Amino acid sequence: NPVPINLLMAGFIISGIIASFTLRKQFFPDMDFDSLSISMAFPGASPEDIEETIAVRIENALFAIDDVDKINTSCSEGSANLFVSFNEGTQNIDDAIDRVKRTVDSIRDLPEEVERPVIRRIEPSMPVIMVEMYGDTDQGVMKKIIRDMQDDLRSFSEMGAISIGGDLNNELTVTVNQDKLIEFGISITDVSNSIREWMSEIPGGTLRSDGGDIVIRTQTPEEASVEIGDIVIRASNKGESLLVRDVASVNSSLVDVPIATRFNGKPSMHMYITKSGDQDIVKIAQIVRAYVDGRNRLSYQPTWLDYLQGGESI
Repeated sequence: NPVPINLLMAGFIISGIIASFTLRKQFFPDMDFDSLSISMAFPGASPEDIEETIAVRIENALFAIDDVDKINTSCSEGSANLFVSFNEGTQNIDDAIDRVKRTVDSIRDLPEEVERPVIRRIEPSMPVIMVEMYGDTDQGVMKKIIRDMQDDLRSFSEMGAISIGGDLNNELTVTVNQDKLIEFGISITDVSNSIREWMSEIPGGTLRSDGGDIVIRTQTPEEASVEIGDIVIRASNKGESLLVRDVASVNSSLVDVPIATRFNGKPSMHMYITKSGDQDIVKIAQIVRAYVDGRNRLSYQPTWLDYLQGGESI
């Protein structure tokens, strides 16, 4: 009976052609990592001190959680990194991660100099494409341009994670006037403590309710959004206040690092684009290439394959 067989074969061929243009493409299979990392900074402390005052206390607290399987800890000068893995077959990984965060936040006997912990879930990310920007220009201008490019690319819903390399962070410098300190009868320690308290994140405990546990804490403001000069050093019951700008000047500059990033012999910065989950690496690369062509004032000429995949709308 050749007629239905031929029709069925033609259907298979047409379906295969359509699938070849619509299937998500990637280099490696999807993988799930049921683990997270905890990073804590203790400026100036030795690895031995960090192990005794931070690492051991956190490990003892985390091992009380049933779903925690292993903890790998690395202590170095001024910082501690813990990698927590969960038992195989843990039903709700998100709930287990929330319990770890609440447990770490509830630890109260850590030194005051220890900075707030940074907890991240370890997720696989596959490299897709890199964008390099270079030229003889001011680093501040280059930084603004590459940050704008990052914001533009993030506006695409199909875009993966974007990280910037060779970028320099801003640094806020507070220069204290010694004569002003004597005039107002304060010390440089008073100024330093006021700024530190304003920038610190303070845990406020846990609020338990029928709907679940709510962790209460004051969030640390972003340094770029904080007016350091408006921080109050001292206030009176008459409404008078002494601000940081009354005794010091605040300046913003780029951090001076002993590493220079160059491309073709010129200063450069670059962006790494990676994919995670079910994102399509081919689609991400097409968007990035089309965007770069537009920044370089080149006309985008889609190929016949782009038309079949809807790439002419990029």
